[in-house]
Amino acid sequence: MLTMDRGTLQRLDDIRGKIARISDIPEAKLLRDKVSGIQRVLSTQRAGLRAQNEAAQLKILIERKLGKMLTERPKHPGAKGTGSNQYRKVPSRSGEVPKNLEELGIHRAEAHRWMMIASIPEAYFEEELERIRATDQEITSVHFYREAQHIKNHATKRKPLNVTEPVYTSYRSDNGELIARVASIYFPQKKGLRIADVTYGKGVFLKNLDLSKHELFASDIVTGKKFPGVKAYDFKKLPYENNFFDVMFFDPPYHHVGKRPRMREREFRNVHTTGGYSHKDILALYRDGMKEGFRVLKKKGVLLVKTMDEIESGKQYFTHIEIFQIAQSLGFVGEDLFILTQVVDPPVYQKRQLHAQKNHSLLWVFRKK
Repeated sequence: MLTMDRGTLQRLDDIRGKIARISDIPEAKLLRDKVSGIQRVLSTQRAGLRAQNEAAQLKILIERKLGKMLTERPKHPGAKGTGSNQYRKVPSRSGEVPKNLEELGIHRAEAHRWMMIASIPEAYFEEELERIRATDQEITSVHFYREAQHIKNHATKRKPLNVTEPVYTSYRSDNGELIARVASIYFPQKKGLRIADVTYGKGVFLKNLDLSKHELFASDIVTGKKFPGVKAYDFKKLPYENNFFDVMFFDPPYHHVGKRPRMREREFRNVHTTGGYSHKDILALYRDGMKEGFRVLKKKGVLLVKTMDEIESGKQYFTHIEIFQIAQSLGFVGEDLFILTQVVDPPVYQKRQLHAQKNHSLLWVFRKK
């Protein structure tokens, strides 16, 4: 792989220094196009990932700037009146007629993508950039556009599932559907439940629950900076009083990273939170979180724990049994165990399998004595 030459590095440094001083959309668009050109050259020259990411990061920073400027600018008045009057441009209060996107040389789809990227909270945007760099992944506008979509759709994708049929112990579906079925049996049948999701992630556990009559306390040490209303709390040290919750969800990173961090990152995105953890470390994480769960749950409160068996250095670990033993030692009673089979089978990376590939996770239902 080639590295970036001194001339290209200087051009990027010059552009980086101009970003904070950008005063209008045409100037920002010109800088963005320059960086895009440099990025194409680096790709053609097969420059290293780090060099290409330097250009990609600058481009996305400028696109965020463009998105904010497009969001805040006066809207083009569009067509007014009828007949010949509909082609008359109407000036803004300042006396200037704002240019439309076509006149600015910006495609409508580009403008939409940049405004979406600009809507990502600053703290989460910076943290996500750092995560991508730390895990040697490619920085792309497409990734951040999808993150922006997740944030926008976060509050609107919830579709309560009305469970009327019998509930079974095994399903091929997703977490949301499984949780809705489990809740129909094990959630107290009353209004005003205090429900904690201390590993909220993207909120997939809750998407099929009707929470309109209950109080949700959502937190996640990573995505707490991403979604409105979600706190960035550490599940090992929750700021709640004893015996506070009726129900608690607990779904920590349940795979060790091991020697293949890129593979694990693609599947579980846990390098940023549990990089370098062994299976033993993951179990300690479970114990700490479940111990805190025991503290904050009311008597007879329900703890739902998601896990998955795994293999470390060729050795099979039945994690769900180890978690059951942890729960018993803390004072929980095992009420039920559910199996969730993946809708799409996972890839197999080994040429010769020593053990069967895991394609299911497990959900424990515990109750505090």
